[in-house]
Amino acid sequence: MIFSYSFACNFSIKGNIVDEHDGTALAFASVYIIETNSFYNSNEDGYIEINDLCEQTYTLVVAHISCQPDTQKILVNKDISIQLYLEHHTELLQEIQTTSDRIKEDFGNSIKLNRIDFLNNQGKDITTILGNINGISILKTGANISKPIVNGFFNDRVSLVYNGILLNTQDWSPDHAPELDANSITKANIITNSSFVEYTTQNTGAVVLLEQQNISLSKYKKFGVLSSFQTNNLGTSISTFWQQSFEKSYGFRVQFSYKKAADSNTPKYNLSNTGNEEIAFTLLQKIKIGKNIVAAINYNYIQQELGILRAAHIGNINDLNNAIASDTPLIILPRTFEISSPKQHINHHQADAKLIYTLKKNAFLEFRNNIQHNRRKEFDIRRGGRSNIPALDMNLLTYSSKVSYNHEKYVAKNNDWLWIHKSGINYLYKNNTNNAETGIVPLVPDYIQHNIGLFSTHEFNKQNIKVDVGARIEYSYALAYTFDKNANIIFNKYRFIPYSISSNVYIPNKIVNLQTGITLTTKLPNMNELHSNGLHHGTASIEYGNSKLKLEKAFQWNNILQYNYKKYIHIELFYRLQYIKDYIYLAPDSLPIYTIRGAFPVFHYISTNALIQNIAIQAQSQISTFASLQMKYNMIRAKDLTTTDYIINIPPDALHASIKFFKDFKKVTNTFVELESKYVFRQKRTPTEMKDFKPAPDNYWLLNANLGVTFNLGSNHKLVTSLQFENILNKTYRDYLNRLRYFADEVGFNSTIRIQYFFN
Repeated sequence: MIFSYSFACNFSIKGNIVDEHDGTALAFASVYIIETNSFYNSNEDGYIEINDLCEQTYTLVVAHISCQPDTQKILVNKDISIQLYLEHHTELLQEIQTTSDRIKEDFGNSIKLNRIDFLNNQGKDITTILGNINGISILKTGANISKPIVNGFFNDRVSLVYNGILLNTQDWSPDHAPELDANSITKANIITNSSFVEYTTQNTGAVVLLEQQNISLSKYKKFGVLSSFQTNNLGTSISTFWQQSFEKSYGFRVQFSYKKAADSNTPKYNLSNTGNEEIAFTLLQKIKIGKNIVAAINYNYIQQELGILRAAHIGNINDLNNAIASDTPLIILPRTFEISSPKQHINHHQADAKLIYTLKKNAFLEFRNNIQHNRRKEFDIRRGGRSNIPALDMNLLTYSSKVSYNHEKYVAKNNDWLWIHKSGINYLYKNNTNNAETGIVPLVPDYIQHNIGLFSTHEFNKQNIKVDVGARIEYSYALAYTFDKNANIIFNKYRFIPYSISSNVYIPNKIVNLQTGITLTTKLPNMNELHSNGLHHGTASIEYGNSKLKLEKAFQWNNILQYNYKKYIHIELFYRLQYIKDYIYLAPDSLPIYTIRGAFPVFHYISTNALIQNIAIQAQSQISTFASLQMKYNMIRAKDLTTTDYIINIPPDALHASIKFFKDFKKVTNTFVELESKYVFRQKRTPTEMKDFKPAPDNYWLLNANLGVTFNLGSNHKLVTSLQFENILNKTYRDYLNRLRYFADEVGFNSTIRIQYFFN
């Protein structure tokens, strides 16, 4: 053993879990200890016993069906007897964390983020923050546009569920970042069980749940100001919120955020026209209507303006070839906050209304209606003073509704099995229109789409085993409007029946946890995959669709294995084997094309059969009461089974390691210093038959550091400060997953200071 310990680990916590109101014992309640990642259940009499605890403070999350979970910190320096209380809220079953949610969180602790993770990354975009989840890589378009890659997949194969609603945007392109305010999100995790079927069948990649701050109807007030400043791009971010609830009647949260940044810099030069500006507003409300009804009405708005690297837009083929061959961009201008063409301007509105009606104990109906409007303008460099007229101007209107029945009950002879059931029906309408005043044939055509889906999920949980199953089937009809050479309208009709079937088995244990499951799921070909036709300026490329694409079918075998030795060692292994029939991807052509708008590389959408394997490993060790180590390794292998060639744009292997020191004092808490190392291997597994325009860049190694402290300014006031240093050695490198790596290096050294104030 490479570590030695001088502190005792033979203490225990024993006691009962009871209802706060009448003292009734709560059978089969759960206790989750955050520090040891351990999960315990009370027996039929509400008694619980936890042994082999060390001398330290533990955080216990206590939960039970139909109860509001409770978190308690307990200092263990001797054997402890304790009474744990929970409060029932059967009329708010959906508004609290259900048993189903708790089961999902017990497994795969490395694939979720909490409120502290978001606060420690305040000022960053949502994709960069999600990149802290083990197994998520980042696909970039320059220095300021990014989206998550999960299990080797991106775009519409990674579904983002924001506050319980599928985010409906123009997510089909690598240069379309999620239109989300990261400041409004306090929790994120990848769904690892069958509950994803509630939202979509597009699960060849993953479904990522993003949750906003929950509003409790207990009487309280909360206020906060979050600010940050970055040195590399002079980026400033500020967000403020006010949250208040009036006991048993009404609660609200209002939040405003603003970000602005100038051009980013590499170690050697300025990345011209890579600034950004963002404004966001959130209003969340919860209303109790009578004894059995709870309503929630939410509105979210975000506006983004994002510059595109000026050097990625080239005048002719010779210049394009020279730009790709050059070590530096052909266009380098002084740093500025001004964002000029090429650029993107996006507005996204989301309004949501939810009604929870309690039928009986532990059963309720949920009614939900959601409207989203996404307007995306993309500005190119156009002749004749027309650069202020967008080259692409798309309006996407979506409406969705859902009705579901939710039920939790103990079943079987001794009531030792918990059955969690959710079934429902939902409808989705999409209407995408292009502004004809652009004067350019749209990249993606006008279309209307109708989807109706049925889903059902079931979970059966016992203390030593858990099983879940889920199924979803949809009918999808779409009508796309394209034009022939004579400008006559062509009506393109598409009918698909996508489906998903999933099942998982969980075997929890104090030392070893195992989850294994299989999923058969399908993906609709997106309209851009079917009908793209022309220049996509955001990626500085010409793209052509394929109207003959079929429904993509994926068979997945997923596994999570966890090993826990007290608090000292935690190891988690994730493995996914995936066979995909008619896998759709964007393949590069051999030669670029010269147009009146410049010279650009060409890509075509094609389909093939693919085999993709993914391994993600995370190991953690608390080497003392004030220090911990962490290591993460990710590996993806993707082969085209038709040509036996490799598939393009697959993340290279990556290794992360960090050491963290932490200590709490009387008036100063959450004090920490962290040193992080990141090594990214060169991607050697690139296609040989379809050559990329530039070979994969070399491997690189980055050194980062973080430190922070929280000042407790009284019982209701906190001041949280932190410093973050990225690419400390100011390394020059290029990232294989950056679509503009043909033209420029990655960002150099950057430091971020954060100051956050909270009143509660």
